[in-house]
Amino acid sequence: MFDFLDMLSQYQTGFSQNAMRQRIAALKRKLAKTDYKAIKYAEGWISAEDYAPIKAERQAIRDQINDLEAELEARIVSATPATEPAAHETQD
Repeated sequence: MFDFLDMLSQYQTGFSQNAMRQRIAALKRKLAKTDYKAIKYAEGWISAEDYAPIKAERQAIRDQINDLEAELEARIVSATPATEPAAHETQD
């Protein structure tokens, strides 16, 4: 049986995870908005010099996404209750 503090903790964890998912989605949208610039560079329409700040910005966005996804995964794993191995799964 859960007590109030357990319920509050689970609510806050879920809220925090939802906020992280929303932030990841927003960053992915921001990254998608610069896709056309990456394509223009790949096709030779933008010089390496002009593309350098765009490339750095895109990498920074990807780094933020990766960090948030790793943190979210860690929170999910730590929030998942460990299960006891079934009797037939234990080794002698």
